[in-house]
Amino acid sequence: FFDNGTITFIKHFVRTDKILYEEKHGRFSKRFFMTVLYMILNKMNMLPNVMGLANTALMKIDHTLYALFEQDLPYELHLDFENKEIKTIKKKKIKNMEHFSGHSKYIGNKIHTLDYDPLTSTVKYILLDEYFNILKKVAIRTMYLPIIHDFHVFKNGIIFIDSPFTIDMTKHIPVTFKKSPTYIHVYKDFSRTQYM
Repeated sequence: FFDNGTITFIKHFVRTDKILYEEKHGRFSKRFFMTVLYMILNKMNMLPNVMGLANTALMKIDHTLYALFEQDLPYELHLDFENKEIKTIKKKKIKNMEHFSGHSKYIGNKIHTLDYDPLTSTVKYILLDEYFNILKKVAIRTMYLPIIHDFHVFKNGIIFIDSPFTIDMTKHIPVTFKKSPTYIHVYKDFSRTQYM
């Protein structure tokens, strides 16, 4: 917090479902195969989302601030400037959505976000209103494993990079690049995908 030239440092871990679970039951293993098991158990509603961190970006909509992360939903925060405190209010549930991009954009009273499915090599572009109601959802096929870091919104569409990611289980970090071309997807007029 900045106050008349004085800086006050505050450390606050966003109270994600993962953090709350770990405080009660201990930390999750960081081994790749255990993470896959945890994700399967999460799909069966037996564990919270172990990927939920809410540490990628902040998005302000009117007077409400949200902490974002690729593999979770937004968490509403409260900044108390008088007492110099940060509090997690709640996780924002969004009907028919499990993930909300950490690089989502709020432009002209609309929220633009992406979700991706590695099993089908599909990126979903989702347009929402300021109350998180889905207005449009469009599936875009990718050439590679759809790990999209960020995207750009322009007047009639979006643009994102499709990089040659692959999974190699023999490596310590199983997601790697292969020697192949990178594609730029330009999605215009919400009707078709073009490649450059």
